[in-house]
Amino acid sequence: MDVGDLELHPSVLFALRKAGIETVEEATLFSAAELSTKLRIDDQRATAIVNEFSRAFYPIHNNAVSSRSLYQTQTRRLTLGDPILDATLGGGIQPGVLTEVYGRSAAGKTQLALQLSITTQLPLELGGLAGGVAYIATEQKFPLTRFTSLLTHYRTRFPTLQTFSQTDNLHILHLKDLETQHHILSYQLPALISLHNVRTVLIDSIAANFRGEENNTGLAAITARGKELYEIVRVLKEVATKYGVAVVCLNQVSDVIGDPEAVGTAGMTDARQGFLQVEGPGRVEDEMDKVKPTLGLQWSNMINVRLMLSRRDSVISGAILDDAPYIVNTERTLRVDFAPHLPRRHCRFRITEAGITGVT
Repeated sequence: MDVGDLELHPSVLFALRKAGIETVEEATLFSAAELSTKLRIDDQRATAIVNEFSRAFYPIHNNAVSSRSLYQTQTRRLTLGDPILDATLGGGIQPGVLTEVYGRSAAGKTQLALQLSITTQLPLELGGLAGGVAYIATEQKFPLTRFTSLLTHYRTRFPTLQTFSQTDNLHILHLKDLETQHHILSYQLPALISLHNVRTVLIDSIAANFRGEENNTGLAAITARGKELYEIVRVLKEVATKYGVAVVCLNQVSDVIGDPEAVGTAGMTDARQGFLQVEGPGRVEDEMDKVKPTLGLQWSNMINVRLMLSRRDSVISGAILDDAPYIVNTERTLRVDFAPHLPRRHCRFRITEAGITGVT
């Protein structure tokens, strides 16, 4: 923008051109003190001119918002398919980052992954990402029966899914060893995302192939596993940021032996301890739920968001149900362990034929 485009006093405009300043961009490079010297004007007038140039070069709107609010409004979220769950996660799963979901067996991890594989297909206005899914299975075959049943319920809720094509939108990969896993993630996954508009990558589970290597306890083997883990995370984060996809890794757990307050905190500064701890003040699980995610501290420091799914079965005595003197009540919890945009909080949920739904 030429300085002549602004409503400046003729004497100021003449002084600017005499000093060799022809554009607003050039003028903004000088401080008020420097302009005062170059144009031979007082500091107050020079400051006013600098402000005028700055407003012209980068207008500031009256209804300014905080950077956090601007970030949240410009970042899409992937709905979990339930308003209570979405509210707990600030709108849903955040694309562009690496999210871990960990918990005991039967906590609902795979169920959540199946649900996300369906909600991804939804249009943007319904909370979806309007794209396909790459479902990477490392432990067991893809649960097609449960997926089909869940899809039937979602088609009832969202008519737009009537045109859902499993062949076109759901891409299932079975990886049974680390070498294959690394090759697929590094080379085939980026191509799959580009060619088929994949918007969500689900890995069930991230630790399975590493656990098969746990018998090798030598220093060289441990170092090699660490390098392999780093390389996989690097690839996943690169995919997430480059293509803006949601990357969700399911993870297994191991029991905590000793003080649960120390879980995930060894070797970290005090400022990081409260951020990465798995158990601690405010936890909603009982003594039987003292668990930690596998893959250790290295993994914990590389992921962006950590979510926990827990399940607690309580026995209610004195009831008669099919000749049994008790009934079992199952209480499930989704908890935010850490996330850069969320506080540590939780909500209850249940699993039905229609999927995961929040409980008030």
